[in-house]
Amino acid sequence: MKFSTIVSSAFLALSIVAPISYASEPEVAKEAETAVVNVDAEKVLAVLKADPKIVVIDIRTPEEFAAGHLAKAMNIDFKAETFKTELAKLDKEKTYLMHCRSGGRSTASLPIWKELGFKRVIHLDSGILGAEKAGIEMVQGKK
Repeated sequence: MKFSTIVSSAFLALSIVAPISYASEPEVAKEAETAVVNVDAEKVLAVLKADPKIVVIDIRTPEEFAAGHLAKAMNIDFKAETFKTELAKLDKEKTYLMHCRSGGRSTASLPIWKELGFKRVIHLDSGILGAEKAGIEMVQGKK
C-alpha cells in the first residue's frame, strides 16, 4: 500500500466528526453519538502521526500490557471490575485509539465507549497482534 494512500486514509478517519442529532422537542438536545472508526494495523502509524494528540488506550490485562505495548499507551483492563469507572474518568472530547490483543475485547468494549458518551474512538480492529505483524515497534514495562 502506498504511503500517500495510508496518509489519505488517516486524514479521512480523523475528519469524521460525531454526527449531531436533534431531539424532537426543541428544549431537549439529544447527545451526539460516538463516532467509531475501525482501522487496520497498517494505518495506525499514519493515524498517530497525523494527530499526535490521540490518546492510546490498551484494554488488555496489566500482564499483557507489561509484555509489550504501543508507545505512550495507557492501560485500562477490560476484564477488571473497574473498567467502566476508569474509562468514565477520561475526557470524552479527546480522540482515542483503542485496542486489545486481537480485536475481541476491544469490539466488546465499544458499547461502553458509546454509553459513556465518547465523541471519537479509533478502533484498531486487529489488536496488538496485528500491530506486531505490521512491524509496529512495541515497548515493554508498565508505562
